[in-house]
Amino acid sequence: MSMRHNLLATSLVLFACGGDDSDDSDTNNDPTTSGSATMTGGNTLSTTGDPSSESGATIDPSETDPSSETDPSSDTSAAADSSSDATASADSSSSGNPVGPDCSLGDGPNFAVTNAGIDDYVIDGVNDPALTVVRGCAYTFDITASNHPFYINTVQGTGSDNAYDDGVTGNGTEVGQITWDVPADAPDSLFYNCGNHPDMTNTITVINGE
Repeated sequence: MSMRHNLLATSLVLFACGGDDSDDSDTNNDPTTSGSATMTGGNTLSTTGDPSSESGATIDPSETDPSSETDPSSDTSAAADSSSDATASADSSSSGNPVGPDCSLGDGPNFAVTNAGIDDYVIDGVNDPALTVVRGCAYTFDITASNHPFYINTVQGTGSDNAYDDGVTGNGTEVGQITWDVPADAPDSLFYNCGNHPDMTNTITVINGE
């Protein structure tokens, strides 16, 4: 009876000392991760759940998504396009229409004027030729015709009453020069006349230099 009581007491002591040999800290430090990990745009990594506890953890490198950065090749293309536009503009400027009127469309610009008696002016060797001048161009008449004053007129006839003086210097000269800067608003038809003799005359047609 005494031996049985001793064995029972020993068993109780062993059970009390042994208990549960599991370590609570092992549970708290369990390296197993619960939850999930996802990529959200660019290089940002987010995780949910906690590998060591119930609190969450997030990893965010705060880096910019390389795909959203400016493509250097697009800047190069834009610069190339700008250069091409500038070249085209320069080419257009150098090969475009000339500045000002084309004075070669008219006669002159210098006229040598003499006379053949009282019947004709002789201009560049031709008796009483019709003349063409261009608006915006300048002309010079070198007159050698004593007693035959050379007029640019608005009507065909003798005298100076109808002289056209816009842009004209020396109108009515017998010996000397008449200069004429034809204005943009000059009429389409004018005349040259001798102030003394009605046969010394012909038309002056005024055109645009385009």
